[in-house]
Amino acid sequence: MPQLEKKMQLEEKIKSGGEGIIYTITGNSDLVVKVYKDPNRGYENKLRCMLDNPPVNSNTNKHISIAWPQGLAYSHKPPSEVTEGDTISLQQDNKADHFIGYVMLRVHDSLHLLTVYNPRLRAKHCPDFTGPYLCQTACNIALVMAALHDKGYCIGDVNSQNILVTRTALVTFIDTDSFQVTEPGGTVYRCQVGKPDYTAPEIMGKDLKGLDRTEAHDNFGLGVLIFQLLMEGSHPFRSKWLGTGEKPSLTESIRQGLFPYNQPQSFPVEPPQGKTLDDLPRDVVALMESCFIRGHDYPDERPSARDWANALSEAEKQSPKPSGAKRWWPAVAVVLVLGFLTLGGLGGWYVFQDRRNNEVVLEDLKELETFEKARDAGLQALKAYIEQYPNSPYISRAKDMIQTLEEQGVD
Repeated sequence: MPQLEKKMQLEEKIKSGGEGIIYTITGNSDLVVKVYKDPNRGYENKLRCMLDNPPVNSNTNKHISIAWPQGLAYSHKPPSEVTEGDTISLQQDNKADHFIGYVMLRVHDSLHLLTVYNPRLRAKHCPDFTGPYLCQTACNIALVMAALHDKGYCIGDVNSQNILVTRTALVTFIDTDSFQVTEPGGTVYRCQVGKPDYTAPEIMGKDLKGLDRTEAHDNFGLGVLIFQLLMEGSHPFRSKWLGTGEKPSLTESIRQGLFPYNQPQSFPVEPPQGKTLDDLPRDVVALMESCFIRGHDYPDERPSARDWANALSEAEKQSPKPSGAKRWWPAVAVVLVLGFLTLGGLGGWYVFQDRRNNEVVLEDLKELETFEKARDAGLQALKAYIEQYPNSPYISRAKDMIQTLEEQGVD
């Protein structure tokens, strides 16, 4: 984690929303500050509770899976007057200081989840994100949500804009200050916002400011996100209308439980054209049915985040791997880049970390008949890796390896 200085200077505005403004920090690219436009006492107490009870960071390799608050921010100016160039403090130096917001870790080189699950946006921004990586992304989302639920937090405002995804299928939950937080003494700081497309039917249309959220509410939104990831961006309640009169809106379909994949179908709807549930593993389909059919009348029976993670992990393991040259060239690239392969023993098995940070075993390098072919394959793979992932932390190592292979050949 980056070092937190007691004093920090706001550098540049990078985002402005309804609640506040996000600033970068001079001299520290790994932190940002959210300055509220109009904070009240509840904000400060809620964030202090979050600082005292952080969830477990569920991913490996120092990836930030939850953009959790790192410290409270104070200024001698009221928050409405704070701007670029001002100095803030991580402690209240005197009673006249104003609470203005909080410091959090900054997430680099990530895409909004919408970009990943929307086929058109995915083709433009991350065309290499194929089926197994979508499944892995869904699994990682479930794991992060499970970690939050384990600590007693409810997300409340579950939606695609609050989740970032790296090109290696790792995820980060952001806007964590909107989570529902419960103090040990029982005070509940509610999540007062939510997007209708991800809102559970039993709370649809209710006043969220006076509503205590539950894991069952989060689990509905999680089911929607996973469905969108695995079904080419389609919402689970998107359908063809077969009835008379005007077609219900999407939110009305959610409220009525008009899940078009319900069989036998008792509603005047049917699935839209495109991918079907038959394309998905049976265990995953069973969870979708539990979430959107039985879960409509019995919310507590919706699959938990842990249920989703277990099923998706198993589905990802069983997904078909690419064949032929495309099967091994990304593996060769990563093996070379990480330095796990010495090209003197191509008939063996090699363990490496793939782009999803899963431990896998690579056989079939014995298919490469000569060291020269192995070198050529490695060069091709490394150059393609650099072109596709210019922001990778292993770029310099990849370039060094290319120079070595070109100059010396294979020892």
